[in-house]
Amino acid sequence: MIIELYLLLALCCFCNKKYSLSSIGILVGSSIGLLIYSLIITMDYSYFGGMICCLIFDLISFGIFGLCFGKWLYILICFGGVLLFSLFLVHNSKLIMSKYDKKYGPNDYVLGSLHLYLDFVNIVSYILSLLGICGSSTD
Repeated sequence: MIIELYLLLALCCFCNKKYSLSSIGILVGSSIGLLIYSLIITMDYSYFGGMICCLIFDLISFGIFGLCFGKWLYILICFGGVLLFSLFLVHNSKLIMSKYDKKYGPNDYVLGSLHLYLDFVNIVSYILSLLGICGSSTD
């Protein structure tokens, strides 16, 4: 987890400053919207965990398959990563606030906060990659 943070910091240092600030702004706006959505909605999202894990394996296989192709598949992978970890953000926040059977217990607050932290870090890294790859042709 610490290594992932250092990797993200290195990515932000080598990236353009406006892309770094834009990715943080996009993260704040989207995460506030997603967290409000998870507060308002009354549906049980506990069954989403298995489907999201299958989607992660699909994203990994597309990433390996994307090594042979160019920029457009990488852009689709970045969009998929942002969407996937946004679903993870809704799922994990719903597990923290849930009244249903599958939820974090009162002593699992560290695990819940680590899951949210990793969701935020992954969303920022995919947004930063997306802004960097799309903005490189215009600069």
